[in-house]
Amino acid sequence: ADELLGGYIHHLAVATLSRAPAPLWHAAGTVARLLPQALLEKAFPYPGTLGSEGKEKLVRLLSAWPDLRAVFRCFSQVFTGEERRRLLAPDFPVTGPVSGPELEADWPLPREAPANLRTLIRRDLSVWLPHYLLLKEDRMAMAHGVEGRFPFLDYRLVEFCLSLPAAFKVRGLTTKWLLRETMQGIVPEEVRTARKRAFVVPVEHYLGRGLERMLRERLAPSALARHGLFRSSEVGSLLANFPRSPLLYGKKLMLILIFQIWYEKHMAHG
Repeated sequence: ADELLGGYIHHLAVATLSRAPAPLWHAAGTVARLLPQALLEKAFPYPGTLGSEGKEKLVRLLSAWPDLRAVFRCFSQVFTGEERRRLLAPDFPVTGPVSGPELEADWPLPREAPANLRTLIRRDLSVWLPHYLLLKEDRMAMAHGVEGRFPFLDYRLVEFCLSLPAAFKVRGLTTKWLLRETMQGIVPEEVRTARKRAFVVPVEHYLGRGLERMLRERLAPSALARHGLFRSSEVGSLLANFPRSPLLYGKKLMLILIFQIWYEKHMAHG
């Protein structure tokens, strides 16, 4: 239902941004940079904290509007194109571009498509749903002999939802508005009106406790030098900045850690 009816945080953000002229949001970005960190954290709807890195990411997002691709990259990218260029060592086996704007396959929509919720939902249905969510679900389910079924993807329901105006999906700060209205009297009110809960791995919790030793060992300069994939100076900077923004820096570090382990197991001795 999230992909069809605007249930994600980036849907809510784009629906909100669409209601006011771009200069207003650019000014809001300037103001956001001046606001106390604690005030921004109260408005952050995800588990974990934004931290200083998240604050800067919010400013970039507001300043990028109405470039919908740039706004989406602010939400979806763990590493910016510039960060990837600094992180990857010269011998990293890259076969294609490493910076976001060049990855056209991740945005299979016309450049002239309007910056609005309808365009973003079309993108999610074309890329995010089939190539990420359904792919992962199918692999996990079939690994245990389970055949997944997705009633919200009945083609008649999809066609109906795509025909609806944006106000039936996101209204004010309420996401999946039509679904919530339809469920009145059918499901308990505390369920019907509940805020969306992000399904995230508490990376910052794991890295700050149980995996900290593994992180330090696997991403030590000597360990990184064995394979020559990542610049140790950049990885060291991420480790040093982790306490400033555990949620965002934790995601970066976890990706590097997982890749290092995978590469050592499957590629290093091949």
